Amino acid sequence: VAELTTSTIAYHKMANVQIMNESRVNFDQCQIHSCEGIGLQVKGTSIANFSKTNISNHTLTQLFISDRSIVSMNETAISKGKQVGIIAEKLSNCTIVNSIIREHANSGMTILDSDLTIFESKMVQNGGNGILTLSNGKLQVEHCVFMDNEMPHIGGKNRALIQIHNSQFSYGKSIYVTERCELQIENCQFSDSKGVQIELDDMSKGTISTSKITNGTTNAIKI
Repeated sequence: VAELTTSTIAYHKMANVQIMNESRVNFDQCQIHSCEGIGLQVKGTSIANFSKTNISNHTLTQLFISDRSIVSMNETAISKGKQVGIIAEKLSNCTIVNSIIREHANSGMTILDSDLTIFESKMVQNGGNGILTLSNGKLQVEHCVFMDNEMPHIGGKNRALIQIHNSQFSYGKSIYVTERCELQIENCQFSDSKGVQIELDDMSKGTISTSKITNGTTNAIKI
């Protein structure tokens, strides 16, 4: 068990922080940046909690979660990564509240066979997807803003379950799901898309209720 408060961790070759073997770590008001490898790795059924912390400028993935580990994040910023912001895989769980994930060369987040819940947060200006959910991954989005991501703000593939409520999407292709995904959208706004705003492909299913889809350049919905 470790507690890190108002500390800076930076300029390492492999990883700034590795958390493994059922460890427990809390970060409060920390700065973690500029590693030539992974920013933080959480694995082996470990738990990491982040509050008011900044994670930025890593060469590889900024936060890598695997092996049934659990991460929670509140009032935290993950930005300016040279690859993906967050990867969660192998039955891990990540909860993000009141945070921002922005300006990554690739996707803001990638979820594989894991669960992500994100509330009152922003996913903006990422070079790939805002969030990409794959291989039975589960995504729940509530009161979030997605803007200016180069690929679909939310992408789903291979039986992903995606539930989106009370969120706003603009300036990018909003949603794309394929390969038997399930998409649920309620009380959302979609506008100013660069392409199709919501697209379901290859045996995927979707429900959309009490939502507004406007000002797209091609289609609102394509199935």
